[in-house]
Amino acid sequence: MNLPRLNCLVGLILVLTCLGCQANVAPPTTAGSEAAARQHFQDEFQKWMAGEKNQVSTMESRLKNALAPISYNIRSIVKDSPDPLAFDSAKDLPPDWKDWPAYRVNVGVEFKSKAGTPVEKISTYRVTWNAAEAKWYIAERFE
Repeated sequence: MNLPRLNCLVGLILVLTCLGCQANVAPPTTAGSEAAARQHFQDEFQKWMAGEKNQVSTMESRLKNALAPISYNIRSIVKDSPDPLAFDSAKDLPPDWKDWPAYRVNVGVEFKSKAGTPVEKISTYRVTWNAAEAKWYIAERFE
């Protein structure tokens, strides 16, 4: 094989490899967007299911020292008013907190019952993006 053909073939392989890699990369999410809120919420649920420290474990499960859930299903995400408690307690609440993006998340959480059968409970959360801290806060809602 001559050198120009070999260079062209190598170049073509590199281009195809790069295009293939880009197809598997998730699109970036904008801070404070619904997609970013969903991703953060899912990450926190994965931590809960793995028995790690998280922001989504319910008050009931903590009080009862219950086992971690076995699955979850996000039922809906809609815009919500921001949580006025979504800030680091060492800082003051910024004056623009009412403009922070926030979402209400309704989720079905499946636990293993004492009888060994699955039990589903519906929980509602408020996910608030604190723009000043560039950080998500999640709080269970009681309505």
